[in-house]
Amino acid sequence: MPGCNSALQVMASHPGTGAGVARALGLPYTTVRDWRRRVVARAEMLAIGFARACVALGAPAPRLCGKAPAVALKALGSAWRAARRRLGPGVGPLWRFANG
Repeated sequence: MPGCNSALQVMASHPGTGAGVARALGLPYTTVRDWRRRVVARAEMLAIGFARACVALGAPAPRLCGKAPAVALKALGSAWRAARRRLGPGVGPLWRFANG
């Protein structure tokens, strides 16, 4: 069963109803709805935090424009790539980095 990480990627790339995302991923609507609510509530903080991580890792801060949840995921990707460039493959996969 796909997890929160897959749902977040789908939600960011295909904005729409949580029901459509839930159907696409084979997850209960209420689960996707709750994940979406948590991400939206924290999106600005996450975007800023990951942008700061980019700078701390010696990379330029990503451009932060657009809707907060999508911007947070873009900033996460930038921070992860900066960490892999600086620290190597031991950083691990994107979502392990995000959860760390």
